[in-house]
Amino acid sequence: MFISILLLSSLPVAIMGIVSASYATKIIGNHNNQMNAILLEKSRDEMDGVFRKFDELMLQYTYDNMSLRRFAEIDLNYKNHLEVRELVQTLTNLKSGMNHVLEVDFYNIPYGKVVSSSAGNIMTIDDFQDSELLDNIRHTPELGTWMSTRISINNRINTPAITLIRPIRDVSNRKVGAFIIYLDAVSLSNRMKTADPTNQLFIVNGDGFVVLHSETTRIGSSYKQEAFLNMLRSVRNSGDLQLRMSFEGTPSYLSINYSPYHDWFFVSSIPESAIAKEPLRMRNFILAGSLGLVLVALIVAFLTTKRLYSPLGHLAKRLRRHDPEEVSSLNEVQSITNYIEVMEENNQTLQKTIEQYSDEIRNYVLFQILLGGNSKLPLDEVGYVDQELALYLLELDQRELEEKFSTKDQYLYYFAVENIASELLGAFGFVKILMIQPGQFVIVHQLKDTSDHKVLQERGEAVLRSILQYLKLNCVISASYSASGAEGLHEAYVEARQGMRYRFALGGNRVIIFNQLDPAISIQTSTLTEYENDLIRSVEEMNAVLARDRFSALVSILREDYTMSVEEMIGFFSQLLFNLIRHVRSENGKVLTQQEIKSLIAELAKQRSLQQFEDFFNRQLFDKLQTEPNKGSQSDIQLIGKVTAYIQSHYDQDISLQGCAEMAGVNPFHLSRLFKKVTGINFVDYVIDYRIQIAKELLADPKLLVQDIAEMLRYANVKGFIRVFKKVTGRTPGSYRRDPGGEDREDSEE
Repeated sequence: MFISILLLSSLPVAIMGIVSASYATKIIGNHNNQMNAILLEKSRDEMDGVFRKFDELMLQYTYDNMSLRRFAEIDLNYKNHLEVRELVQTLTNLKSGMNHVLEVDFYNIPYGKVVSSSAGNIMTIDDFQDSELLDNIRHTPELGTWMSTRISINNRINTPAITLIRPIRDVSNRKVGAFIIYLDAVSLSNRMKTADPTNQLFIVNGDGFVVLHSETTRIGSSYKQEAFLNMLRSVRNSGDLQLRMSFEGTPSYLSINYSPYHDWFFVSSIPESAIAKEPLRMRNFILAGSLGLVLVALIVAFLTTKRLYSPLGHLAKRLRRHDPEEVSSLNEVQSITNYIEVMEENNQTLQKTIEQYSDEIRNYVLFQILLGGNSKLPLDEVGYVDQELALYLLELDQRELEEKFSTKDQYLYYFAVENIASELLGAFGFVKILMIQPGQFVIVHQLKDTSDHKVLQERGEAVLRSILQYLKLNCVISASYSASGAEGLHEAYVEARQGMRYRFALGGNRVIIFNQLDPAISIQTSTLTEYENDLIRSVEEMNAVLARDRFSALVSILREDYTMSVEEMIGFFSQLLFNLIRHVRSENGKVLTQQEIKSLIAELAKQRSLQQFEDFFNRQLFDKLQTEPNKGSQSDIQLIGKVTAYIQSHYDQDISLQGCAEMAGVNPFHLSRLFKKVTGINFVDYVIDYRIQIAKELLADPKLLVQDIAEMLRYANVKGFIRVFKKVTGRTPGSYRRDPGGEDREDSEE
C-alpha cells in the first residue's frame, strides 16, 4: 500500500515533468529560432557590408577617373611599357589593400587586352581563360554587377570565386574597359563559421545554388528541395521568414533573410535535435526519478528547471567572453539579446566609417631620389629618366592644420591634394604625388611640353587657387624644374626647399620660384634661415642654454631689421614652433601629444610682442629640454677631425652641415650630434668662431675694407658680419682693427 501510495504520489510529479519538459522544449525552440533569426540578420548585414565596401572602393576608383580612362584608350603593349608597368603596380597595390581578393584584372575593351595582378603581364582574351566573364561585361549595367560563385575558373584561379565587375566609360559614356575582382569564396565563407558544426549558415541564389557556405566543401552545390525553393520565392515577395520544416531529411529550424543587394538569400539551419536534446534528456531523467520518493521527484524537478536552460546559459557565457563589460543578468535570453543589440550598433557605426584607399603607394625609389639618400639608386625604375619634370613643393598652413584637425584627418588631405593636382595638371602630363609629412607634399609633373618659369608660375597658381577655394587653408607652393628627368630631381627638390624658406618674407598664399627671387630678399632671409637651423640643431642636442642664446639672437635680428604686425609674428613663430616640436621631448622623455601641441598653439596665438614670444619659447620649450652628456670614441674624433679640417680649408666658401655630412658619408643629424659630443660646441658655432679668427687676421691688413672681409667670409651683408663679430668678440671690427689688444667698447661702423 505504502508503495502504491508512494507511486501514486509521484505520478503527478511525473506528469508535471513531462508537461514542463515538453513546454520548455517548445519555449527553447522558439527562443533559439528567434536568436537564430537575429544572428542571421547580423551575419547578412556583416557580409553585405563586406560586399558594399568592395563596391564603394571600386566606384571611387572607376567613377570619372581620368587615369583609368587613359589605360583603356591605349594599346597595352611593349610600346606603352611605362603605362603597363604603372597599371600593374596599381592593380597590385589595389589587391594588397583588400582582404579576400584572389586577383585584380583590368580589361581593355577596344584592344581586347587584359592585365592581371597575378600574371603581371599582358594577356589576350584567349589567354585570359574566362570567356563567360568577358561576355558578361558587355551586358554589365553602368555601375557594375556581381557574378555568383564559380568553381575552378581557369589555371590561375582554381578555387571557388565570386566575381565583381566594374565598367569604365569614356567621356561619351561608351564602355571602354572594366575592373575585374575575383574574391575567394572559401575565405569569405570562413567569416560565416558557426560554433556548432551541426548548424549551417549559407548564401544561395534564387535557384538554390550555394554561393557561400559555413561548410566550405558545400560551396558550388545546389539545394533542389522544392519546398525550400518555394520558401525562397516567398521570402523574396513577402519578407524574412522563420519556420520549422524537414530540411535535407532532418527536422530543422530555418531562418531565411533576403538581400536585395545581390538578389541572394541568407539561410540558417539548426537541427531540431540539437535544440531538443537537452530537454529530452531531462524529461527521461524526470520519468525515472518519478519512481522514487516525492522529495527526490521535487529535487529532480528543480534540477530539471535549471538544466533546461543550460544551452542558453552556455551560449550567454560564450558571448560574454567577447563583451568588454561582463553582463550580469538572471535572464540569459535578455542578456543575449542585449549583447546582439550592442554588436549591431557597433557594426552600424563601423559601416558608416568609409576607409580611404590610395590608388598608388609611395614609390620608395622616387622618395629616396628626392632626398638624395643614395646616389646608386636605379633611376630607370622611376620611369622619368630622360623626361623633363616640374616639381612643386606644396605646404599647407601647419598652425591651421593642428588647430582644426587631428593627425589622422591631416593624412586625408593627401587625397584632396592628389585630386586637385591630377585634375589641373593631368592634362599636361602624368602627375605623381608624395607626402613628405602631414601638410607637406611634393608634386612631380611629367611634362608633355617644354616648360619655362612663366608656365611653372601659372600652373602653380592654378593649384594654389584650388587649394584656397576648396580646402579653405592657407598654402605656399615652391616650384622648381629638372631638365634631366629623375637624375635632376634631388637638385630640383633642394632648390624648391630653398625657395620655401622665403615664405616668411614674401607672405603666404603664393607661388615661389627660387631663381626668380629678388637678391635682396634672399640675403635678408638667409640670415634668418641660418639662425633658425642653428636653433633647431640646438634643440636636437637638447641644449637648453644654447637654444635660448640662439633664439635670443634670432629675436634681436627681427627686432632690428624687420617691422612685423602681430599676425605676421604669429605666422612666423608658429612655423618655427612646428619645426622645433618635431625635435622636442617633454620632461618625461616622451614625444609631445596632440593635446599638448594644441595647447601650445592656443597659448602662442595670445602673444603680442617679440618679448612675449621670447618668454613663451623659453618657458614652454627650452626650459623642458634634457641635456645629454658629451662623449666621443676614437673613430668619432677622427671623423670630426676630418670635418674640422675641411672647414678650415674651405672657410671662404659656402659651408653647410648637409655638405659636410655628404663629404664625411654620414647622416646630417648624426654629424650634428657627434660634432657637439667631440668638440663641445655645435657645428654652426665652430664655423662662426673659425671665420671670426680669420677675420681678426684679415683686419690687420689696412688695405682690406670691412665689407671686403665680410664678402670673403661668405656673409650676405656687412651688417650681419658686424653683428656676428661683435657677438663673438664683444667688439666691432672697427674697434678691433684700431686696437687689437684694447678693452671692449661700443663703436659704430662706417
